[in-house]
Amino acid sequence: MVSVEHIGEEDLEQYAMRTIPESACAALVWHLLVCQSCRDRLEATEGYLAAMRSAAAIKAAAMKAAAK
Repeated sequence: MVSVEHIGEEDLEQYAMRTIPESACAALVWHLLVCQSCRDRLEATEGYLAAMRSAAAIKAAAMKAAAK
């Protein structure tokens, strides 16, 4: 049986935030092409990041409204 090393959480987060070093990007992209589990985890990570961005925007808008 072939052992597959999955992408670490930190690398998935960096990839989702477009901050992963270019030297690691090609191998990560290749792994995502062949690994459904990591694609699912990336999708969940992207969803989490989107929710955090949305929450930050709502908080900023509320703070701006309160300052008026």
